[in-house]
Amino acid sequence: MASALLHARALALVTAARLLLPRRGTAATLRRLGPPPRAGGRVDTDAALLAVRRASRVAGGACLPQSVALAALLRRDGATPVLVVGCQRYENRTWGAHAWVRVEGTVLDPDPCGEHADLAWYRSEDDWQPGSPDEAGQDAERRG
Repeated sequence: MASALLHARALALVTAARLLLPRRGTAATLRRLGPPPRAGGRVDTDAALLAVRRASRVAGGACLPQSVALAALLRRDGATPVLVVGCQRYENRTWGAHAWVRVEGTVLDPDPCGEHADLAWYRSEDDWQPGSPDEAGQDAERRG
């Protein structure tokens, strides 16, 4: 039963993220979908990642809506996720962007696609205000 509820919540959040992101932007969408946690225990991060991946098969959505949904899901259940936006220069000399989530040093990537350098972070503990890794007083990490 808990798994079905988690999957339903993930589907609702992925769908909402796909609708809100173009209109409101990333920070406002995160604030809307990922309010401060309610009372209760934490959801398992691996289960949440799987639920978001499955939800995206139904609702669609690239890495950003999936990562927003995952961050919101984890935040609602008491975790302190960080949404990370990064970039990579491909062999054909074009640039690509990607988004993923970090929780307590663990990378959760709903749509893995290789190593990207961190550009911006949206921290749940900072009310989802965007910032750079350097602003946080930490070296930019690479995600692989």
